[in-house]
Amino acid sequence: MGSVRPDEITNLLGPLPDSGSITIGGRVFEAGSFLSACDGERYLHGTTYDQVIFMQTATNGNIPAYHQGRFFSQGKSAFVSDCDLGDVGAGVTKRTNATKAVIKSFLDVYLGAMACAGGPVAWGITGMKVFVVTGQVIRDYRTYEDALVAILASRATIRTKMPTLYRTVFWELYFGTVEKALVGKSKDILSEAVPGPKVAGKLVGVLLGAIGEDKLGVRLKAMKEILHEVLVKVATHAMEHDQKLGTKEIVLSEEQVGLLADKHILRILKTVNILLPSLNEAKEIIRETVRNWNLRTDFKKMADALDKLG
Repeated sequence: MGSVRPDEITNLLGPLPDSGSITIGGRVFEAGSFLSACDGERYLHGTTYDQVIFMQTATNGNIPAYHQGRFFSQGKSAFVSDCDLGDVGAGVTKRTNATKAVIKSFLDVYLGAMACAGGPVAWGITGMKVFVVTGQVIRDYRTYEDALVAILASRATIRTKMPTLYRTVFWELYFGTVEKALVGKSKDILSEAVPGPKVAGKLVGVLLGAIGEDKLGVRLKAMKEILHEVLVKVATHAMEHDQKLGTKEIVLSEEQVGLLADKHILRILKTVNILLPSLNEAKEIIRETVRNWNLRTDFKKMADALDKLG
């Protein structure tokens, strides 16, 4: 049986139903609707066989104000009763001006931030407070998701074939932050088996909750520059060299490796507040790229996805 009183959902990295409908006062309300309730207002996120998953988007004197922006689960009959008391029969209190796809994408990001930082901090994400209060999504976070999907898709390969790049750049910029933020919480978010939008969206949310949007933007910009200015160019050069059958020409001299490491890898990473690789580690990143030039397509996909962020 479903619960009478709403129970707060604290494991926000687990799957939350984001579809379904509920019938109240003879009217059918689909997931994505905002409903008046006895305790204020609720966003209907989804339903299961006997439960309703919702976000409290406004509160009144019946519950504490800090419940706003948090997710809850409640039995269907109790949810219907609460919304009937809120005079939901008068209709949906408001409608979003965004598509369901954008809302779901945006809420995946928010769920990740909530799991890391909690409601009020998560509202610091651009547009989240606006969504909770007005039901309008003002920014499309699918661009963030696209970038992280590309990075997630290549994570296992790069960790295996380019361990120095993974440990000193990927780990420092992204995955180390995520694991630190998720101590004691579910780490399924890092699953390499399903590097799709849902996983990426929550990963974006965890990063946003842990370091904030401005710092995440700086990190993504640094990654984009390393991909464009170093990895793609070096891999392309090595590929063209390798295709010249019989040539004895050296791909890159030690001087070139050193310059690329110092004037590009280290220079770019100095713009980000992370533990910098040593010069020798930066040189090894260049050598790894030469040896694995066949990952050029992966580098290009990540760079193209990051370009969408502007």
